[in-house]
Amino acid sequence: MSDRDRVEEWLDGGAEDTDELVPSVDIPEPPDGDGEVDPDVISLFWRLVVVFNLALLVGSLGIMFLVFLGDVETGGRLLAVGILAGTYGLGRYWLFKRERLDGSNEEP
Repeated sequence: MSDRDRVEEWLDGGAEDTDELVPSVDIPEPPDGDGEVDPDVISLFWRLVVVFNLALLVGSLGIMFLVFLGDVETGGRLLAVGILAGTYGLGRYWLFKRERLDGSNEEP
């Protein structure tokens, strides 16, 4: 019997033989939740998205003004605003994270 015959024999074996080769998988269902998110969290999230985008844009423009145009005054101001916006965003995020962790420890 050649290798070709074994393959054809396996393929012609029927559906009951191939079902043994395919594993069954149980897909877990996500837990039922109320689907509500704290409005303060959503508000802070979008505020920080805007702040970090502003910091990235203005900081990048400041660096480009400094490097490509040699405009130290405008580039320096833009870079300073970008750094301040990024620092505010990080500080606000860390404050929120600390408040959440402290609040979760107090609840039983």
